[in-house]
Amino acid sequence: MDNTALKNKPVSKNIKNANYFIDVTYRNLPNSSYSDITHHHKSIELIYCISGKIKVKTPHDEIILTASDFIFINSNVAHSIKSYSPHNEHYRIKFDPSVIELKVSQPIPHTSYFFFSLPDVLLYNDFEDRDYIYNLCRRCYDSFTYDNFSKRLILQATILELAAYIFEKNGDIIRNLNFNDEDSIFLDTVKYINQNYATVTLEKAAKNASMSYSYFSRFFKKEFNTTFTKYLTNVRIEKSIEYLSNSSMNISQIALQCGFSNLSHFAKCFKEETGISPNKYRSFVQNAK
Repeated sequence: MDNTALKNKPVSKNIKNANYFIDVTYRNLPNSSYSDITHHHKSIELIYCISGKIKVKTPHDEIILTASDFIFINSNVAHSIKSYSPHNEHYRIKFDPSVIELKVSQPIPHTSYFFFSLPDVLLYNDFEDRDYIYNLCRRCYDSFTYDNFSKRLILQATILELAAYIFEKNGDIIRNLNFNDEDSIFLDTVKYINQNYATVTLEKAAKNASMSYSYFSRFFKKEFNTTFTKYLTNVRIEKSIEYLSNSSMNISQIALQCGFSNLSHFAKCFKEETGISPNKYRSFVQNAK
């Protein structure tokens, strides 16, 4: 594996677009650059360790990645990432499942459903395809731009190839999925909330699903294993994290943009979800870049 070309790369390259959310970074960080903050987001996260050691911690696992290890972290899984050696190099790819949504003549379930079916974390270490995965991650980095349409297509296709690899390695789970009317309502509800998170209410979501308020409330708790209010708050916090990381809006503007009625309520919800204030989170992100 030739890393020579990486020496002239910038330490980090982050670009986000609300209509095409992908984040690809290459990092070579000292031990102190990560503060080990537990967080979660609805994006899929992939990490390929090139050198050194990285600690990935979830509520159920603590995994040390070493050279050539590759890890998949599913949507909305709480985790922290910390350098575990004086220096490390790794690729980190985050993408919304909709990035690889297929448009075909015959209807198929939303891509999110396939990811929901997978475990929280998948670790690939000492595996024969490590050079193949490394090259895909590097291609993602090399193609990461919004100024060149052909590179955007290459990036999207490469992420689709990475996802296909993960799905293929978990073929038994994918083949055994059964889709029914409730699954369709579940997926439509996820999409509706993600598109209307700032203004959606339980009443509006119930109407969108063609259900009564009380029936939808019970359905939601059964299917999502949480209340509508809690789920919506998590989505809004995730959106606020995107704005804190990649916009110049002040905290009050972000709170309103994400559907919170006032700054104090936003700050309270944010700290409950992440353990720190919005201001501290923004400082952390800015210092890590």
